[in-house]
Parts: sequence; C-alpha cells; structure tokens
Amino acid sequence: MRRIMEKIKGRKAITLIALVVTIVVILILAGITVGMVTSDNGILKETKKAKQQAEIDNEKSIVERAKMLAMMRSKNGAITYEIFEPALKDEAGKMSTDVSDAGDTIEVLFTESNRYYEIDQDGNVSEPQEVQKDENAGDITKGGRCDGSEEKPYEINCIEDLVAFSNISNGTGIKLENGQAVTITRADTFQNKNVILTRNLNFKSKYSYENSERTDFGNLNNDDTDGNGLMTEMTTGTGFMPIGYDPSYFKGNFDGRKNTIYNLYISNFGEEKNRGLFGTIYGNAHISNLIITGTIDSNWQVAGIAGYCGDNINIKNCINKVKLTGENAAGGIAGFASGASIENCKNYGQIKIVDGYYSYTGAGGIAGSGVRKIENCQNYGKVTGTKQRLGGILAYQGGETNINNCHNYGNVISNDISLVTGGIVGIAENTNGTILNCINEGEISGNGIKGGIVGGITGSNWNNATSEINIENCFNKENINSTDSYAGGIIGRQGTTAIKNYLYIKNSYNIGNIKGKISGDIIGAITTDTRTETKTEFSNVYYSLEPAIGIGSLTSGEATLKTKTEIKSQAFVDLLNSNIGTNTDWKKWKMGSDGYPTFVD
Repeated sequence: MRRIMEKIKGRKAITLIALVVTIVVILILAGITVGMVTSDNGILKETKKAKQQAEIDNEKSIVERAKMLAMMRSKNGAITYEIFEPALKDEAGKMSTDVSDAGDTIEVLFTESNRYYEIDQDGNVSEPQEVQKDENAGDITKGGRCDGSEEKPYEINCIEDLVAFSNISNGTGIKLENGQAVTITRADTFQNKNVILTRNLNFKSKYSYENSERTDFGNLNNDDTDGNGLMTEMTTGTGFMPIGYDPSYFKGNFDGRKNTIYNLYISNFGEEKNRGLFGTIYGNAHISNLIITGTIDSNWQVAGIAGYCGDNINIKNCINKVKLTGENAAGGIAGFASGASIENCKNYGQIKIVDGYYSYTGAGGIAGSGVRKIENCQNYGKVTGTKQRLGGILAYQGGETNINNCHNYGNVISNDISLVTGGIVGIAENTNGTILNCINEGEISGNGIKGGIVGGITGSNWNNATSEINIENCFNKENINSTDSYAGGIIGRQGTTAIKNYLYIKNSYNIGNIKGKISGDIIGAITTDTRTETKTEFSNVYYSLEPAIGIGSLTSGEATLKTKTEIKSQAFVDLLNSNIGTNTDWKKWKMGSDGYPTFVD
C-alpha cells in the first residue's frame, strides 16, 4: 500500500510539473502570437498597411482616370479646374471629394481618408499627403504650449489661425480662445515674437479650415456677420484683412517653412492702402520662406508679401505668384519699402499700376519704391502701367539703394502716358546707389523714356543734392522701344536738375535693338542745364549694333562697337573677365547657352 501511495505521489508531481510546463509553453506561444499580431511588423499592422495602400491605390486610380477624362474633354488637352472637377465627380462616384484650384496645381482631397493629391501643369499626380489637423490649432491666440519664442513659436495651422493672427495684429475683429469667439480689444505687434506656418493653406479649400462654415469671426472689415461662413468672407467682397494694417504694425518674425498660401484675395481698389498678406511691417521684422498665390486689387502700396515696409526690414526666400493691381508703389514682394532688404526672392505675378499720380513711386517686379538692398532676386512677371515709373526689379531707386545679382525676364510695358521705364530700375533719383551683376531679358516698350537697365537718372537741385549711380558688370539682351521719347540699351536718359549728376558705367554690354525718337545703343540722351554739373564715364562698355542717334553713336572712347560674332566668342568672355581686376564682388563671365556671355553661377 505504501509503495502504491508513493507511486501516486510521484505521478502527481510529474503531472503538476507537466502542467506548469504546458502553461509556460502556452504563454510563450501566446506572447509570440500577440507579438506577431500587434508588433510593428505584426499581422494587424501589416493588414492595416495593406488596406491603407489599397485605399491609396484606389484614390490615385480615380485621380488618374479623372485626369485622362478631363484631357479628353479639353479642346487642347489642357487640364483646367473647370474641366477636371466634373470629371472627378464622374469617376469618384459616391466617394466624397473636394477639388481646389491652387494656381499652378489642382488639389484633390478625399474627405473620408483626409488625404489629398496635387496635379501639376504637366499632368503629374503627386503621392498622397495627409492633412494634419493639429488639436492645438489656435495656439497663436490662446497661448498654451506656444509663447512666440524661437523654441516655442506661435503656429498657423489653418485659415482660422491666419484670420485670428490678422485680427490680433490689427486690434479689431474676433479671435478664438479655447474654441470660443472673443472680441479683440487691442492690437498686438508681435514684436520679436516668432510665428510659423505649419503647412500649405488654401483659402478656397475646406481642408485648410477647421470649420469653413463658421461665422463667429465676423466680417473682416468689422461689419456685422453675414452668416455665409468664413470661406465666403475670405473669397468674396473685400476678402482678407492684411496682417498689420496701418496704423497697427507687425514687428515680429514670420517663417513660412517653404509652405504656400493659395488663393489670397484682397479687393478694395481705390479705397485703402498697405495691402498684401502683410499690410505694414516695422521694427526689425523678418518675413521668410513663404510662397503665395492669389489676387490683390487695391490703392497705395500693394504687394504679395508686404504693402509697406519700414526701416530695418528683411524679406528673404519668398516667392510671389499673386496678380496685383494698384495705383501707387506696387511690387511683387514689397510695395513701398523705405529701408527694407529683400534677398533671394522671385516674382511670377503680373504687376499692373493704373492712374497713379505720385512721382516717386511706381510698379516693379520685386518692389515699387525705396528699398535699401535687393539681392539675388528674379522677376518673371509682366509689369505694366500708366503715368508711373516701371521697373523689372524696382520702380524707384532713391537714397543709398544697392541692387546686386538680379535678373529680369518679364516684359515691362507702359500702356499710356508713362514717365520712365527700365529693365532693372525705372528711375534712379537722388541716389548714391549701385546696380551690380544685373541682367535684363525682358522687352521694354511703350511711351516715355526707356532703358535696358535704368530708364532715367535724375535728381533734385534742393540742398545741393548729388546724384551718383554706378552700373557695373551688367548687360541687356532684349529690345528697347520708345514710341515717343528717349531709348537706350543701358540708360534711357541721364537728366537734369541735380546739382551734381554723375553716372559711371563699367564692364557692361548691350545687344538689344534700340528704337526711339532719340536713341542710343548705350544711352539715349544726356540733357543738362546751367545749374547742373554732369559727369558720364564709360569704362569697358560694348554694344553690338550700328550706332544709333544719341550717345551710342559717339565712338570717341565712350563705348566700343563689336559685331555679334565678336561678342559670341570666348575671346570676348576673356575680355570681360580681364576687366574685373580687383573687383571681388563682380561676378565672373562664361559663355551662355545662346552663345552670349553671361555670369558664372
């Protein structure tokens, strides 16, 4: 019996051990199974990824089919918003979509997945992009984790944030605090505070809003709410109220993070001044890394980025694609910029100025008037106007304004009565400035004084003023045509009035055809009076045409005639480079793709 009991006890011990082992094995296997299911590479995650990829493939297929359908319906094969939108509805069926015209692209949002796709002008469809809706949207108004420091900048996450930002800077309208509408009682300049744009925003797309139908912001011009929703307020009537509207100023730092604001709309022509995304900026403000599209029609000081810039302002790495119309001081980047520095900026928008009457302003591809420095900028937009100064880069150059490494590709055309027009600068007046390493490849034409680099140079006899301008290492490649006045390949006219009026042109050339009532291959004419001391000096200046009427016809050392074959030679490139000497800020020359000398990048 005793032996039997011992055997039973042994079996129980073995059974218990086996049970424990079995449980351990089961737990291990369960853990492995859970890991296989829930890990980063687990079954659930992989299944989710596969499902998401299938959704993306389906969305892209819908976009591609809609694109092809739109091309078939288009007379010339071009994909436009008007044709694409109904084509997408046909292909998407019951799937909820939102289509936006972003200027250079068409954006397609699938609202259920919160993904959007971009179609460029060549018909290429982008990879999907997720619309990021930050739960902290509105931090610019309510604080919280953002305080405007470099480490914790205020964030613009949606159109509501941008509108609130404008309202706060102007001390008018309504802002959001914790989701509630609060009336603004004072302006905030954001002095030395940092604001960033976290993503692309589109005034015409619902995905850029937290709630495009909300009406509790009120009308931006402080009228009663019309009940049509925020998107309607932004895209009709007067549209967006600029950030820092005069007499309020923006004095902070705004970094666009290379994002784009699409379809900015401002319209109050003949009534208001200082119009752009920013109205008035002062106090060491910095605007950078921003792209903007849309339409602005207004009066004085109109621009895509900033209508009016005070002293010590820096605008850098910005691109304007806004179409602008104004009366005075219009520019793709800045309107009136008394002491601004503009660097590495481009304009693609059409700039038009009408019925202006202030003689010291005008329309320029980059800026209308003033500016301390413009450097490494390009204009591709058409600049047109009446009764004003027009420039491919700058309309009015005064004071100590320096323009360096700038290139104008856009045509600059005066439609009616116009004073002076130039490929780089309209008029240089009372200036001690330099135009260095600049190129004009835009046609300069219409009524008035026309010049390939500068339209006219003049000054004032007030207070014994001296006007001196240096044009160094520049060239004009396009045709210059004045229907009724002076025309010159580099300067249209060096004019009167300044007590001392000095002009120095160095190591530059013109190959454009010059036509005018009085014209010259380098300078159209020099006009003086008994009060004026005029000095005009050429150093290594060349032109390629037979001499015309004017300074270009004088061959006694002022400028050197070269044939186009001579200019399109390595020997001429070497000649230009040999003239640089100790001028370390002059760009070196190389043979361009068209055979004519251009600058080394």
